[in-house]
Amino acid sequence: MISLALVPAAGSAAPGQVAAAAALTLRPHPASRGIDLRARLELGLDVAPQPANPFDPDEMRVQLELRDPSGRTTAVDAYWFQDFERALAGNREVLTPRGDPYWKAACTPTEPGPWRWRWTVATPAASRSTQWHELSVSSRPAGPGFLRVSPRDPRYLVHDDGTPYFAIGENLAWYDRRGTHAYDDWLDELAAQGATWIRVWMPEHGMGIEAEDTGLGDYTCRGGGGS
Repeated sequence: MISLALVPAAGSAAPGQVAAAAALTLRPHPASRGIDLRARLELGLDVAPQPANPFDPDEMRVQLELRDPSGRTTAVDAYWFQDFERALAGNREVLTPRGDPYWKAACTPTEPGPWRWRWTVATPAASRSTQWHELSVSSRPAGPGFLRVSPRDPRYLVHDDGTPYFAIGENLAWYDRRGTHAYDDWLDELAAQGATWIRVWMPEHGMGIEAEDTGLGDYTCRGGGGS
């Protein structure tokens, strides 16, 4: 656990903001010290006190900084994450929060060798970082990699390792009353037929994050009771 006393930059925050950020605590979650090439790495961070609106980057911006073996540094924006237990009540999905929400970020190292990562947190009062952590990335590929436009023919897509990709699927714009359980059934059936792609929408009535009940820029009410 890392406790940081924030020193506000001159003229950067009102007195109330400075007091609220006077004792910011950063606690990284336990993380793997080694992964395969192109594997997905997910990292978590608890920050106290929590911002009133974690969806407003002007109130608190949390980023994961990555330094690759060549010394290049990349910043990945973190997102506010809440885990849920899924259940069906009749034919309707019910979501129950599991644990407390926290900051989360994901990355996929595309180069083998020694990597380093750390968290940075910025508020209107100041910004601070955790110490650097070591990550060893093996040369053994975990998968074919990201999709890119083919360098041989821009009409097609290929993975990082050169494997061609051709999308086979259909539009599954939104779920029914079963919520995500509907996709459990649909995707299994499509996969059995060799499908590799689906299209989804984010309308107000399915997977939308912003609507009349949220206002602009605060999606707290999206977590909780059901779908």
